[in-house]
Amino acid sequence: MHKLTIKKNIDFTQGILRQYNRWSGTDNLISGHCNKLNENFEGEFVSLYDPVVIIKDKRLEITRMPQRSILTTGLLYDELLQVNRGYQNPEIQRNKFFVDDITGNTTAFGKEEYLTLLDLLWYMDEQKADAIEILPAESGAPNYRFLSNRYSDMATQFLDGHVEKGLKELIELGDALFSLFKEIGGGEINYNTSFYTYFHTERQVEDIRSNVDEYGIECVVISNYMEHRLYQKQKNLVPLSWSEFAAKHVNENKKQPCDVYSCEIASLFGMSKTHKNFSSVYIALGKRNVAVWETVAKSEFKRSVDWQLTSLNFYKSEVLKLRRNLLEGTFSE
Repeated sequence: MHKLTIKKNIDFTQGILRQYNRWSGTDNLISGHCNKLNENFEGEFVSLYDPVVIIKDKRLEITRMPQRSILTTGLLYDELLQVNRGYQNPEIQRNKFFVDDITGNTTAFGKEEYLTLLDLLWYMDEQKADAIEILPAESGAPNYRFLSNRYSDMATQFLDGHVEKGLKELIELGDALFSLFKEIGGGEINYNTSFYTYFHTERQVEDIRSNVDEYGIECVVISNYMEHRLYQKQKNLVPLSWSEFAAKHVNENKKQPCDVYSCEIASLFGMSKTHKNFSSVYIALGKRNVAVWETVAKSEFKRSVDWQLTSLNFYKSEVLKLRRNLLEGTFSE
């Protein structure tokens, strides 16, 4: 058996196995495969400090041993796929396609932590491993890094595209503003005058001002560049060009693939899109979680919100691919 051992903090007590609604008076697990856990451990699958072993097997099996818990990928996939959207709120969710769900911990299944688990499952699949043992990470452990090529490549693809586009947009905006500032100053920019004085008081800037948030991150960087030029001049130092300064700022703030959210990765599958208030500049400068889920159905009724995708939909689509890979040895994007 080819087994991998990984140290990661994943809370298996929350969103891995379905639990009954809290107000039912019990936290017992729903699946009949978990009856022994309900009888012997009051529905607790694993202690927070014990390792978990996931075995690559289509059968639905789970057990708890002294200082170790074991389950199969078959059961793990089945549990997620059985989750819907929880209890329906009749005040805002009427007249919708909705399957009521007795699962009391639906929210936990949609957390970002589940993406970490999926990453480990893809990593196990890529490494052709038969099992993976997940040990609790020590306190102070470094930030999580994607282990699977799948998510690492997707996150890099998402970032690189936006970073390149965002840097270009940032430089073009700065060039346009500095050109106006130079025109206002009679051929020279007065760096003793602050960016916001130029931005607020000069009529020539009005067209750009109407399309740019004065307190947005791009204006902050441009303002910082003007301060950089003033400081360099006072110290008789050679200043960076605007393009060099912008590139340096982007490189210093560039996100790592591990910083990408599920919603951002899902944009590569058409399940989400960058929020209208966040341009590629925001992503290039390290802002996180800038995507929103796609709306798949508009509601024409009162008290009924539009139907949007969630991280749960994305996780289910990934689990369906993993399960098909397990059963048939292939999957389709």
